[in-house]
This record gives sequence, structure tokens and C-alpha cells, in this order.
Amino acid sequence: MAKRIKLLKITKIIWGIICIFYVWLMSDDFYTVLKTPEIYHLGGEELIADGWLYEPQKLYLTDCAISIIWFLIGLMLCLFQHKREKLKYGFIVHIITTFIYVIVVNMR
Repeated sequence: MAKRIKLLKITKIIWGIICIFYVWLMSDDFYTVLKTPEIYHLGGEELIADGWLYEPQKLYLTDCAISIIWFLIGLMLCLFQHKREKLKYGFIVHIITTFIYVIVVNMR
């Protein structure tokens, strides 16, 4: 039982760091696209000769905002899971659904 609790604490710390990194990364991307959209190839999502052609700016910003909110939820689950035992399941579901999303998006 003690090993399980220690593993959960280590997992929370690692996942919290990952969530902080992605919130920072997506916030920076959101701000950059908002302020200087000309550096992005906005218009549709496909591979072109000099890189990727991204989806329309509004859709790209919406995707960034949803990602920021999603990883903020993960960070909150990491921080407050110790106060309520039920949040442990939310924490585990958050990790699993994030990995499924990453796998599905990268299979396209």
C-alpha cells in the first residue's frame, strides 16, 4: 500500500510538471498566433513544401485555448487530489484520455 501511495505521488509530480510545461507552451503559441499570425501558414491543415499549413486562425486559437484549459484541469487535479479521494480517479482518467488523444492525433 505504501509503494502505491509513493508511486501515485511521483506520478502526480511528473504529471504536474508536464501540465505546467504544456500550459506554458500552448499559452505562448496562443499569444504568438494572436499577435503575429503572418508567421503561421494559416488556412488548412496539410503538409506543404516549407512546413505545415495550419487550420484557420480562429480554429487554431480555439484548439490552443481548449488545450490550455485541459492541462490546467490536469494541474488542478495534481494539486488537489490529496484533499479528496474521489479526485484520484479523475487524475488517472485525465492522464489516460490525454495519452489516447495524443496517440489518435499523431496517427492521422
